[in-house]
Parts: sequence; C-alpha cells; structure tokens
Amino acid sequence: MKNLIFLFFLLIIASCGSDKVKHPAPSANPDAHADHDHADHDHAGHDHAADNSNIVTNPDGTVHVKGDVTAFLVGLWEIEYALVGSTPKVDTRYKGAWIDMKGDFTFTTGIYDKVTNKGTYKYQAEPVRLLNFSFEKEEKILPSEAKVQGQGMQMVLLGETPMDGKQSQIKLGQTSKKPTRSN
Repeated sequence: MKNLIFLFFLLIIASCGSDKVKHPAPSANPDAHADHDHADHDHAGHDHAADNSNIVTNPDGTVHVKGDVTAFLVGLWEIEYALVGSTPKVDTRYKGAWIDMKGDFTFTTGIYDKVTNKGTYKYQAEPVRLLNFSFEKEEKILPSEAKVQGQGMQMVLLGETPMDGKQSQIKLGQTSKKPTRSN
C-alpha cells in the first residue's frame, strides 16, 4: 500500500508545472557548466536529458521541461522600462537594453545592436525568488542580485542599480528579437 501511495505521489509531482521555451532549459544540458554551483540542479557526470522523461524536444525545436524552476528565464528579454530610486519617472538609460539568458546559465546583455556585458547567472526559487548575475566586466545598469516577481512572458527585477546605488524596478518582457532604434 505504501508503494502505491509513493508511486501516486511521484506521478503527481512529475505532472506538475510546465514551461515551453525556444532554447534548451538548464536541465536539458546539465554538463554545459558542471563546474558551477547552481541551486536545485544535479550536475553529475552524465547527460540526464537522455534518461529524463520530464524533458521532451518537440518537432518544432522547442523544449518542453516539466517542473524545471529555471526554464522560464531562458530566452531574450527586453527591458521595457526601469524605475530607479523614489522618482516615479522612467529612467531613459535603459532604453533599448536587453538580456539574452541561455539554458547553460550564461547570459549576454546589450543596448540595441551593441553587446555590453556577459557572464553567468544563478537562480534561487526558495525561500525568495532570487536571481544573481556574475558579470564579466563592471555592469552599468543591471543589479548583481535581484528579487524576481512574475513568471512567464514578463517579469520584474527588484535590486540595487550599480550606477548610483539606488533601488530599482526593472520590467522585462520576453521577445524574439533585440530592440531597434526608431528614427
């Protein structure tokens, strides 16, 4: 009887939560950065995607990952607007800014067609949803640590702006292409 209850519990957990992403999710390639410590991930010495029934590659190339807490982060994000400090005015320094987060826990940032930085990230889901960036060079606009609100096609990062040390709210929207300058 205990085995039947345990099996039922496992089936419920396996069917909970799902995200579709255009890039492989972090658990789809666990060996890409096996030397980094990523919360909530097992980076043992073999490819878990091959024997993980929670990872499915669809015919259109998207990867469907059931239950992966970091899957929603993967993709290209445009900064829609940012509020810095106590001023309720949109900060124009963020216009055209973007961040491209990869499933191997690396990212690239830029403004319009120019790459401005790159590095690695970590995500913590509990007790607070927290995103930590390790930048290759000194960062101008993104916080090195931010609380994450929202999930899906939009999210807000709450953190300290490196330029002036003030608290910021940065709203991001997932997109398929980098922002372009309008004439």
